[in-house]
Amino acid sequence: MSEKTINCLCVVDTAATVNGTTTVYMLDDNGDPNQGSNELTINCDIGDTINFNVASIIPTWGCVLTAFVPATSPALFVPNYVNGVWTGIVNSKGNMTYHFNFTVNGQPGTYNWDPFINVT
Repeated sequence: MSEKTINCLCVVDTAATVNGTTTVYMLDDNGDPNQGSNELTINCDIGDTINFNVASIIPTWGCVLTAFVPATSPALFVPNYVNGVWTGIVNSKGNMTYHFNFTVNGQPGTYNWDPFINVT
């Protein structure tokens, strides 16, 4: 069982998003494929911790990840919101699609997108 920590940063093009084109670039410190795209596949092992954080391309605009929604069952990873970061431990093998909801500048309404987790 692995126990590494994988940090993921979701960078939102907030101007494009509020104008109708949700644009998210994802990066992690795990060297996963599709770095810088909106479809980052996180390769991990049972016992790994994954942390998700968000930032806006426009420094004066705020983004907040408001919900983590597993789109496949059973969920291989169910994070909790702790000190502004979604964090959790991978609990089983398989592939998982999930959705993150987020807000921009505290405006009403949320945006979402659906990357993947691959547990080997």
